[in-house]
Amino acid sequence: MLFCNRPYDHMHITYGGKTSACSWASKRLIGNLSEQSVTEIYESPDAEALRESIEDQSFRYCDKVSCPYLSNNSLPDLTPQQFKKEKEKRLANGPTNFNIAYDYTCNHACPSCRNGLFVTDPNYRKMMKTLEQNLLPHLGNAQYIEACGNGDIFSSKYMMDLLNRVKPDDKNCLIELETNGVLVKRNWDKVAHLEEYKLRVIVTPNSFERETYKILSGGFDNLSQTMESLDFLAHLRQEKKIKEFIITMVMQKENFREVPSFIQTCLERFQADKIQLRPLLPWFHLHHDLNFQLKDLTNPKHPDYKEFVEVMKHPLCTHPKVLHWSGNNY
Repeated sequence: MLFCNRPYDHMHITYGGKTSACSWASKRLIGNLSEQSVTEIYESPDAEALRESIEDQSFRYCDKVSCPYLSNNSLPDLTPQQFKKEKEKRLANGPTNFNIAYDYTCNHACPSCRNGLFVTDPNYRKMMKTLEQNLLPHLGNAQYIEACGNGDIFSSKYMMDLLNRVKPDDKNCLIELETNGVLVKRNWDKVAHLEEYKLRVIVTPNSFERETYKILSGGFDNLSQTMESLDFLAHLRQEKKIKEFIITMVMQKENFREVPSFIQTCLERFQADKIQLRPLLPWFHLHHDLNFQLKDLTNPKHPDYKEFVEVMKHPLCTHPKVLHWSGNNY
């Protein structure tokens, strides 16, 4: 039986407090953290229905393309007895894994996720405070914390304040910070205490070519700051102050030809532990884009599809440090 731990120990909290077990099981929300407690959500009928979809092996609420575990067939295959043991162990502990993705604040306006800069208002600020109050008491018992927001954590006062207060009891807690990289070096002092834990940093520059970078960031020309931050993180990795350093590219028509050189720079200059190649997926505002298929390079009808497939055949794309997010069967 394929086992996914997320419905048993994970909470993914997104904009407005909407809560699912993970971002790839968003077809079945399990609650709203702005209106309910963590415990109420975890024990809700919707949460139980999601667990049943794993136990009956239908995975009917999961997006099997977006999920890298289903796409790459990497979920553990357990006996029924092992499955039951893993399930009961997690249910006894309650939620210990938290993906904090409820803040849209960002210093970029990447066309792959938004139409412009996000502007807050008093109601938004009040909601951020409510979500933090409901969540923070549970983070002391966390075994895994992912903080990526739906924006950039280092450009957000709310995320910086929250992370500055996060101090899990378990020093083996895996803490994952995802960012576009621009403000990492400038604001690292606010999260430096997290170096005591198993700290993973993921940076999503999408391009190292200035003009491409500018287009994909929504017109912002701060590549130099991003490269400086990447060098800074590479140095922290060498000093073992961070435990894993990952660089991600969301492949789009503007940057897919740069993939081999992007990988080479990640390997040679930044010595990344992993390079993730993500196809453009219908996330954020693209979820409602009627022309999305024309933007998806993995779609055989895309005019650049054949060239994209040839680029993916480059030897560097098969490097052991390269992960094809949705599988490499293009």
